[in-house]
Amino acid sequence: MQSWKHLNTLDALVVALCRDYVRRQVAISKGGMSKRTLTEYKYLNSSIFEAVSEIVGEFDAKIYIDEIGGMIGYAKSEFGYRMSEGTYKSYKRNITYNIAKKLHLAD
Repeated sequence: MQSWKHLNTLDALVVALCRDYVRRQVAISKGGMSKRTLTEYKYLNSSIFEAVSEIVGEFDAKIYIDEIGGMIGYAKSEFGYRMSEGTYKSYKRNITYNIAKKLHLAD
């Protein structure tokens, strides 16, 4: 498993945004925040979900978001039995880049 100090800053930002996905989702459902904060939470979560779905489809998107946020590798992944390690790592690399693109953090 990679540690935080081995990630570049953009990867670390994407990991942190994925790690915070569930908290934002819960806050969206509960409400009780400013309209601006609610808008930002919705924007972040929908952009992340869309970026992941474009690579692996909607069915697997949440699992990849959780695994990227939790820095879970192939050995502990829910996908370990469904695909090769190379394919899994390629998906995660492409997903991370696609999230950064969707959030306009990279070109």
